Amino acid sequence: MKKVFLQPSIVHVVIAAFILSFLLFSNGIGGDFVFDDVVTVQKRDDIKKIENFFNLFISPYHQNTPQTSLYRPLVMASFMMKYTFFGNSPAGFHVINIIIHAINSVLVFWFALYVSKSHRFANLTFLLFLVLPIHTEAVTWISGRAELLAFFWSMASLYLFSQRKWKLTAVALLLALLSKEISIMVIPIMIYLGWARDKKDLQRILKELSRVALSVGIYCVLRFIALGRYFLSDTVTTFVENPIKFIPLYDRVATAFYVTWLYIERLFWPIHLSADYSYSAIEVVNSIFTSPRALFGFLTIFILVVAVFWKKTRTGILGISAVVFLAPFLLVSNLIFPIGTIMGERLMYFSSLGFVMFVAYALYIASEKGKITAYGAFVVFCMLITFWSFLTVQRNLDWQDNKTIFNASFRESPNSVITRSSRAALFIKEKKWENAREELSHIQQIYPEHAHSLNLMGIVAHHDGDFERAEELYKKSISLSINPVNQYINLSNLYLKLNRVDEAAEMLLNVIMRYPYAQYVASYAYLKISIGKPDVAISIIREYFGENISHSEIAAALGTAYFVKQDYRNALLYLMEAQSMGMDAKQIEEMIKIAEKQTAQ
Repeated sequence: MKKVFLQPSIVHVVIAAFILSFLLFSNGIGGDFVFDDVVTVQKRDDIKKIENFFNLFISPYHQNTPQTSLYRPLVMASFMMKYTFFGNSPAGFHVINIIIHAINSVLVFWFALYVSKSHRFANLTFLLFLVLPIHTEAVTWISGRAELLAFFWSMASLYLFSQRKWKLTAVALLLALLSKEISIMVIPIMIYLGWARDKKDLQRILKELSRVALSVGIYCVLRFIALGRYFLSDTVTTFVENPIKFIPLYDRVATAFYVTWLYIERLFWPIHLSADYSYSAIEVVNSIFTSPRALFGFLTIFILVVAVFWKKTRTGILGISAVVFLAPFLLVSNLIFPIGTIMGERLMYFSSLGFVMFVAYALYIASEKGKITAYGAFVVFCMLITFWSFLTVQRNLDWQDNKTIFNASFRESPNSVITRSSRAALFIKEKKWENAREELSHIQQIYPEHAHSLNLMGIVAHHDGDFERAEELYKKSISLSINPVNQYINLSNLYLKLNRVDEAAEMLLNVIMRYPYAQYVASYAYLKISIGKPDVAISIIREYFGENISHSEIAAALGTAYFVKQDYRNALLYLMEAQSMGMDAKQIEEMIKIAEKQTAQ
């Protein structure tokens, strides 16, 4: 094994990282937008206009939804750059993710070499990190970009920290924080490296790190501007997404230890990967002593803590590996405080570095014990690389589109409410109404108060012509939902069908207050025009779009409102503008002809 791993130059490492990354993940490039991609990437209008670039840094991650307490402007900025220079094809987003993963793997090589001074250990760590199947959620899922960027800038800050380049360290740290909140845990890693590896006293370490405090301050100011009163609030979630948050403390901790062991299992033996671990895919545990997995999870954390502080391990690779795993993990584990989800494979991207360092260290030590153990370690390493690489390539196929990922999740988590409701939504989209009813019936047996499922049941009732039942279900779903935009739209459509136009407009107004997209504002304006209130239509358009009318739907609605008011000069102006932007509806053409005649008189 000693002869296998020579001392490659950084150029060789970079070339290997890019070649292997594309070999492993290229079959995911053709994948579509899935899950959160639709909201945070595909349908988010503000990231499609470069003039909104600086506004991203004072906006929440989910547009107009600060209550989620998520602030990741650098991720949104990276999506904007892709839209600006390479268009809206999802393939480009996938390629960028693969490139970032390759660069991250190079940084892993540097870090492993930095803490061990061994090229063999660095090679082992680099290759294991590169192929790890649990990374597919972060790399192949477009919205996994947050994990990739947070890791990149965190590792960059560690590199600059090791070089004592404090100003650049501060910049890298700020960019890491602007990528994802988990990056704050790079600071404890810096402190540990200074204390355990460099043998500095705590006072000196804190004095040095005070040079990067401004980064944290700038981040906090920007985060406050973006989130306001939600700056430090808990992530808004539901019982379905994270039941841990809603159970007693002892049960919460025991279940979190159970989940800890699930993570370890999926890191080492990743044959049951899933995009959904929500209720009721994971059982709630009442005691670590009645659940072997919870007990193993507790023992894992205990051993890692011992490795961090025990004198015989804290100055070496084991202690550093333990802190690299623990620091980011504790922030997402639900052990210290509950987060928005009970479990997510993408959340292991940072901590997985600590895991592969442990595995690489075991192989490295075995290779030092003699020729037989060295060859044995090499065989084990080759088996791991082959096994993990095969699973990574296979797992990419699950992320091709919503149908493939929901079906894959269903195989692993057949009792998950979110997975079943997602399948029901797909069946509705495919007009497979009986299949949708079957899925929704199962959900009612598992968790009857699920807002999304109730909304889907409303759609089915609407389709069946049971309008009273549909209205009841939509309203109940709204009352249970954190952000009931789809429910308001569905209820608005129902009221339109029943000719209750005022109520339909009221529902759309609720949507506009959250997401003032052109299509919603234009629909609301047309509803007001239809009941003889063109002034209200003009007012709502001016409120959200001002004088800069750059959407064909908005220009058409504004022109129609002026036409109804018999202000033909303004009507002609905006109707022709809509036509110039591609709006070729026959009604537009007819109104233009009438307006031209009227203005000519």
